[in-house]
Amino acid sequence: MKKIFFMIFYFFSPFILILSLWFTNSNQYSNPLILTSMIMGSLAYTWISLQFVLSARPKFIEVPFGMDKIYRFHGIMAVVSILGAIVHAIINEEVIGESIITTIGSAALVIFVLISLLTMLSMTPSFILRYPPFKWLKKTIEAWKKFTYEQLRFIHNFTVVAYVILNIHVLLTPNARNNAFITSVYIFYLVVSLSFYLYHKFLKPAYLQKNKYLVKDVIKENDDVWTIRMQPTNKKLKTHIPGQFAFFSFKGEKQRFLEHPFSISSSPDDDLSITVKELGDFTKTIGQLKVDDFVLVEGPFGVFSYVNHPQEQETVFIVGGIGITPVMSMVKHMSIHDPNRKVLLIWGMNTIADQVAKDMMTEIVARMKNLTIIPVISKDSTFDGEKGYINQEMIKKLTEKVQIDQSVTGYYICGPSILMDNCIDALLKMEISHKRIHFEKFAL
Repeated sequence: MKKIFFMIFYFFSPFILILSLWFTNSNQYSNPLILTSMIMGSLAYTWISLQFVLSARPKFIEVPFGMDKIYRFHGIMAVVSILGAIVHAIINEEVIGESIITTIGSAALVIFVLISLLTMLSMTPSFILRYPPFKWLKKTIEAWKKFTYEQLRFIHNFTVVAYVILNIHVLLTPNARNNAFITSVYIFYLVVSLSFYLYHKFLKPAYLQKNKYLVKDVIKENDDVWTIRMQPTNKKLKTHIPGQFAFFSFKGEKQRFLEHPFSISSSPDDDLSITVKELGDFTKTIGQLKVDDFVLVEGPFGVFSYVNHPQEQETVFIVGGIGITPVMSMVKHMSIHDPNRKVLLIWGMNTIADQVAKDMMTEIVARMKNLTIIPVISKDSTFDGEKGYINQEMIKKLTEKVQIDQSVTGYYICGPSILMDNCIDALLKMEISHKRIHFEKFAL
């Protein structure tokens, strides 16, 4: 019900502005072109305003949908809003002509376009990357300048500058200047959107400071993977369910308070911990954290958890590399609360040396007699076991070997995008219901 209510509100919200403009100046909109321009502009303005609500990660939206779906929706609606704004700008140039008002609007639009394009090419899994021109553009940008995560986050924050410029544009329009009610509608949108932005950027971090965590242990799992165990200084993190993630801000000699999302690898029964692979500029310094370094934690987030699907009696995990982290949390939880559950873990790795948490997995296997872990090694021909890449044939073979009952089984997939896409496609071809295929896609 919450999902339906939110979607109805979101997609019909522009009608508040459209009807307000129509009823206060209906004669002006007898011209079809001007009416189209007004509708496109209202759609763009309203949905751009709501982008700041989505990006603040409010729980009342995140809980029913899941953060990955919100981010994908956020990206799609950014494109839709910009396209509406472009149509609005083109018609205005044609019908009204160029003025200081249209110039200000165009300036805001250019900033939105540039930031959105850079974000979709560099920060999020975007549908535009399916098309060759955008793939080429992504490679060109990466060859020209390899932006760090922190730089991309900083650049993305300039959307608020574009939004302020956009509001200057709408408040200077004749409709707003000549009608106090229209002005109040625009100011309402502005205040609500900036309130969510300021809360997310300043008030929330200040609140999190009151519940700092301390690093209690830094464990080297292998050459480039570390587990960071933390404990709260005041009160515990709101109880998470296995498989969720949170945003972590570390304060050490090599780190500043910049938030990064990581899956929680611990069970809710244990101290909070994450298991991180050295991949980017920040994660390369993760092993340099020290005991008693401060950590801010925002979360938990996500719906990727077997406990959300009690109707599933058996579980198949399909993971690639460090995608094991949320699964670590789930199997730990299962070993305590459902030790007799039949579970198959298909774990794709380059070499067996990439395996992490070996001792923990050994302990869990000893407690869970129906847990089967099958490594699939892609870059070591000498490995005595499953070799190659996880595909439909391998999934079918391994599930039949373990005698998985497909009618009561949930599939949980986590890893690189290509593995996830291929495995989802393979399961659908195996006629597994999409309702029993679970995943979260992130590239933050």
